[in-house]
Order: sequence, then structure tokens, then C-alpha cells
Amino acid sequence: MKMIKDFLYLLFPENCFGCQAVLVAGEKTICTGCQIRLPKTNHFINHENDLKIRFYGRVNFKYAIAMLHYSKHGIVQQLLRNLKYKNAPEIGYFLGNLAASEMQYYGINYGFETIIPVPLHKKRHKLRGYNQAEAFAKPIADKLNIVLDIDSIERKVANQSQTKFSGLARWQNVKDIFFVNNHVNIQNKNVLLVDDVVTTGATIESLIEEVLKCNPKSISLITIADAS
Repeated sequence: MKMIKDFLYLLFPENCFGCQAVLVAGEKTICTGCQIRLPKTNHFINHENDLKIRFYGRVNFKYAIAMLHYSKHGIVQQLLRNLKYKNAPEIGYFLGNLAASEMQYYGINYGFETIIPVPLHKKRHKLRGYNQAEAFAKPIADKLNIVLDIDSIERKVANQSQTKFSGLARWQNVKDIFFVNNHVNIQNKNVLLVDDVVTTGATIESLIEEVLKCNPKSISLITIADAS
């Protein structure tokens, strides 16, 4: 069986989603070089970080964590494009495992009780085949033994991608797009919201408006990258 697998790998080698180099034995999804070059933040240990501070006066986050810094034409942009548009949910799983490992490494007890990835509209979910935020959230939920909630809130409006808008138009594009199906699963819980990337924060704030209707104990955020 191993000989067949090795032969198939020679015919159809796997490439790194960050730089397109051929992955070698022991590597998966992202090559070792790209892993080393990932522009990590210090948000897992610095809880009063720039992302949380940016939301002061807008959202009272208990924790706000961006795992990576985003820059145009950088490796994070490449990974996010592949994750969202190239049918590569494994990138989300890989980065979610990395985020969960960071939390475990620092021994931080965040006290999260439920994880809610930013929902996709049903039409977009069907076209893409998966929710990229959910792909990132699932390994975190599994490793830290937290409930993954993908049913309590839905995206009721198939709004256009935020990349097509700027300024005030971004806020108008995501106004009232979410709907709470089940208050009980969120009420009095320490909730962790999960997104792939934060730019203006408009989508997250729209989601938080609905979450707050359920009277959670606290709200936190983790995202793959901060593109502010």
C-alpha cells in the first residue's frame, strides 16, 4: 500500500498553498519554510492588543485575537485566497489546529463555552461547498473541547463580498444580514466568534448585534488575520 501511495505521489505531488513548492515527506498543506515565515501576532499573550483596542467604544470584547498579520501580496493573502476561492478548506483546518496549539502552549484558559463561526448564506455555502470560518473554527473547538455552534445564527441575506466596497458602503452592505434561530445556546455563555479575516470589522459588528440579543456572558473574537 505504501509503495502505491508513494508512486501516486510521484505522479501527483502536493504543493504548498503558500508558495507552490512541492511538499516533502512530513509536510502537509503548507511547507516548513512558509510555516516559519507566517507573520504571527502576539495576541495570544497580549490581551490588550491592537485589534481589541481598535474596537474600543464599539464592541466590548473579552478577548480579540488575530493569529496573523495580513499584507497585500504576502503569504497570508495567498493562503486566504486559496482558502476562500480555490476549494481548499484544509488550509482552514491547518490554521485552526495551529491556533489551538498556540492556546494550549501558553496554557491560557479563556473559558470559552461555545464557538460560532461567521455564517455563510446558504447559496454561497452551496457554491463554495464549505464555510471557511467554520473550517478554521472546527479544530479549535475539537482541541479545546468547546461546543461548535453552526445552527443558532444564520445569514439571511446573500450580500455581496465586502471586497467590492469601501468606507460606509461596507457597513451598509452587512446591515441586518444575520438572524438568531436559537437564543438558548448563546444565553449566559462565553461566546467565541470566528472569522477568516477582519478589515473594517463591519461584518463582525453586524453579527454581534444579533448575538447580544441572546444576552451572552461575554463575547470574544478570533480571526486568521487582521487586514486593517
